[in-house]
Amino acid sequence: MMINRYFLSAFLLILLVAGCTRDNSDSGSSINEIAIDSLKPTYQVLQGAVLQIQPVLSFTMDNGNDTSRYEYEWFVASTRKIPLAGTRNLNITVNIAPGTYDVYFRVRDRKSDVQWSKKTQLIVRTAIYEGWMVLCDVNGTARLDMITKNDTGYRAIHDVLQFTGSQLKLTGAPVDVACFPYSFVQYGIYVSATGTGTTKIDPETFGWKPEMYLSYETLMKDIPDNFLADRMIVKGSMLSSFLYKDGNAYYYSGVNGLRYSLPVNIVAGEVKEFKVSPYIVSSPADFADYAPSVMYDTEKRRFLQHAPNKTNVSALPVGKLFDYNNTGMDLVYMASSLYNGSFSGGEIFAILKEPGTGKYHLGRFTINAFGQNFVQNYWEDITATDFDKAAQFAVSPDYGYVFYNVGGKLYEYDIFTKTSKLMLDKGAATITNLKFQRFLNVFTGTTSKYKNKLVVGSYDGTGNGTFEIYSVPPVNGSLKLEESYTGFGKIKSIAYRERN
Repeated sequence: MMINRYFLSAFLLILLVAGCTRDNSDSGSSINEIAIDSLKPTYQVLQGAVLQIQPVLSFTMDNGNDTSRYEYEWFVASTRKIPLAGTRNLNITVNIAPGTYDVYFRVRDRKSDVQWSKKTQLIVRTAIYEGWMVLCDVNGTARLDMITKNDTGYRAIHDVLQFTGSQLKLTGAPVDVACFPYSFVQYGIYVSATGTGTTKIDPETFGWKPEMYLSYETLMKDIPDNFLADRMIVKGSMLSSFLYKDGNAYYYSGVNGLRYSLPVNIVAGEVKEFKVSPYIVSSPADFADYAPSVMYDTEKRRFLQHAPNKTNVSALPVGKLFDYNNTGMDLVYMASSLYNGSFSGGEIFAILKEPGTGKYHLGRFTINAFGQNFVQNYWEDITATDFDKAAQFAVSPDYGYVFYNVGGKLYEYDIFTKTSKLMLDKGAATITNLKFQRFLNVFTGTTSKYKNKLVVGSYDGTGNGTFEIYSVPPVNGSLKLEESYTGFGKIKSIAYRERN
């Protein structure tokens, strides 16, 4: 008898979670069946906003207007039961933490003591839940803006720290903004300004306290609390990154418990650290953390590799098209791109300049974790319009086009035809930022939407900066403007705050 009773209780619990549930103590009598309709599969709401749901109910034994007969309950099933309301219609201000929840609506017929329920999903977001982080210069002072994602698209929030009431007040000129996870449970939004130093902000609220300074994450000696990094460079999706400062590179691995400590820009077997270029790149593929990273020695003009979790770097193998270990050239720009296959690891694009002659060259080589490291694919002169005046660069992951700007003019250089084409002319405005955003969460809708889009930041010189997103067509087709936002300062740095 006890076993049967436990079995009956478990069976009724399963019915409650799965859908409509009834508990009839008198099996010989008919039951007032209640149907719950019109609930959407998913509701999305901003934290602090009002959520209204009006379910449509139908009853087999009355019209449902007897308020004394029916009991209603809305609740969240999480690690604990969170009550929301005890009314038929839900009309509440959502004050639970951002996240995705299972919400149940339950109706109990007091006369028969039968309960009926239905489940829906609730996604709670903040106004700063996800989006583009845009670090600007406004009259010589750093300001952090955000283009935030909402239910209908994106909107710009200027001075997002003030908007959220953050305790962080940026001072000095803008330097860098970077977004990436640095542990399995912690996400970093790093902001750098000359007066502030480099610090994280709370990824959910943008709140701040002194313990969020980058200096608290390092084992570096004799540095101030407001230590300033020149760049924060994410390596891949497995919680590893580089800190770049004054020609030195420091390595971090959340998985292996390695913190920024001594510079890694020293060749195994050598005794002196070399000056490393700020362009430190890794494979952009999912397995990037298992592949080496590439650095450039600006003194001996050579490429070097940093293997995961090493405290130094080593030489690259002999190349067939150019000499990795003695290029005799200055590195102008280097980036990793998914061009030529995400499984193969994509390619590294390196633009180098011959001292004296002023000639530019483009080298491309593959780097991945499956034994195809440093295979050289391309080495050609660059024959592009006004390339010696280029200020910003970006590489298309679809077609391998090299984009660059001269003032307000944006050019596309086709590496196969070796021709350049004017794609945009901003007139008196200056292009201050070019980027193809690298996303770590490769299977999200955001990644699909933006991973191949060109981001262009421009400034008109009178206090107004513009953020634009363009799609890049094949065969040198004209760029297509997808989104445009105004009201920024002079855009210095751009990153995307991702969500799973």
